[in-house]
Amino acid sequence: MGKLVSMEVLFVTCNPGKFREASEILSSYGIRAVRKFMELEEIQDRDVLNVSAHKARKAFEKLRKPLFVEDTGLYVTGLNGYPGSFVKHFLDSIGRKGITKCLYGKKRMAKAVCVVTYADRRGSLFHFTGEVPGRITWRPSGESDFGFDPIFVPDGKRKTFAKMSAEEKNEISHRRKALEKFASWLNP
Repeated sequence: MGKLVSMEVLFVTCNPGKFREASEILSSYGIRAVRKFMELEEIQDRDVLNVSAHKARKAFEKLRKPLFVEDTGLYVTGLNGYPGSFVKHFLDSIGRKGITKCLYGKKRMAKAVCVVTYADRRGSLFHFTGEVPGRITWRPSGESDFGFDPIFVPDGKRKTFAKMSAEEKNEISHRRKALEKFASWLNP
């Protein structure tokens, strides 16, 4: 059970999985995420911070009120840091199995990164980054169809994010780490 709600914050996203996880995490800090479904132009940039900042600026231009957005990347050592912020495009084109196949004979270490960008009432941007080191599996494992969860195992764990319960994942995820920083900043 989370704390009593002390504040609400607008989360601009069209991804129900991201909204679900962010809502669960922020509620433990007494913050209620309110979803605004809005397709946002996503620039092509390897750095998730740049993508998140661009989305926040575009959302603020349309809504003219405080809000936050989030972007996630998967940086794989054996792919020279790709797919990075292009992970959604990789998943759409070659799928999870395709990513694992690209790594035959290569280093499977990876880093999951989440950047939460908050636009205040004036449109000033503030960034909060969370990272989790891990590795890419040999094949997808788990029932989740959420992003790269079935192929990413965090360091020190034996299960993919997809094999973990929502509570287990939300305790250690890159999204958790970014949202914790954001929540602490919003509600010190």
